[in-house]
Amino acid sequence: VIFETVSVQGHPGFIAVDEVRVLAHPCRKAPHFLRLQNVEVNVGQNATFQCTAGGKWSQHDQLWLQQWNGKDTALMVTRVVNHRRFSATVSVGDTSQRSTSRYRCVIRSDGGSGVSNYAELIVKAPPTPIAPPELLAVGATYLWIKPNANSIIGDGPIILKEVEYRTTTGNWAETHIVDAPTYKLWHLDPDVEYEIKVLLTRPGEGGTGPPGPPLITRTKCAGDDEGCGVFGSQHVASSQAVNPPTDTLLPPGPNTHGGEGAFGSLGGGLKMPLINFSLSANDL
Repeated sequence: VIFETVSVQGHPGFIAVDEVRVLAHPCRKAPHFLRLQNVEVNVGQNATFQCTAGGKWSQHDQLWLQQWNGKDTALMVTRVVNHRRFSATVSVGDTSQRSTSRYRCVIRSDGGSGVSNYAELIVKAPPTPIAPPELLAVGATYLWIKPNANSIIGDGPIILKEVEYRTTTGNWAETHIVDAPTYKLWHLDPDVEYEIKVLLTRPGEGGTGPPGPPLITRTKCAGDDEGCGVFGSQHVASSQAVNPPTDTLLPPGPNTHGGEGAFGSLGGGLKMPLINFSLSANDL
């Protein structure tokens, strides 16, 4: 049996108990609460307690939720379940940060007063990876990664892993569910830089946390590595400085003989096409 009293700060108080009766059955006039259950929500979500009591409900009865520190919430709207039971639901305001607090139901009626047990309001923070995904392999059209979701900020358990990726220059993003230790992103564009993040979700509404740190990497070039990127552009530019073959004959000399048409003849009797090279100063 617990007796409670509220005294004004600075003024001593006392409790006087007169005639305590122990009955074999509960008092019919005073309401009796059923056990109040703990409530767990994620940060920023609505939290509600349901107070259920046995007894007759009167419009003059007052029912409210009380915090461990004595702070009361507003009066609750009560719903009559049947002639022997009624219930009320109340929302708790502050769930903006990770915390744990205790609440109970209190009723004051003409037949007496009653309180429930204290139940916990547990506010959990959705999980976020600490480290970016790990790059395992790179191809021209794929990236193989490891989500790296073992170390997190926030609360578990983790019931869902997702990979969010996009190009670093684009404004679109795609999200894929990951159900294995590693994941392969397919159908990517060659020689394009991608940003990859991991999303984690815990139970309950609003359980998905913010994306973790990004992995920024580039796919390989398609085919020959010299065919794209900065090096490829320079290679093509230098190749264009070579002019195509012409039919110009070499002037007669000690190792050549004129009059052979479009071919020059070397001393050994071998014929080869004559090519005129034109080089600019930038190619030297």
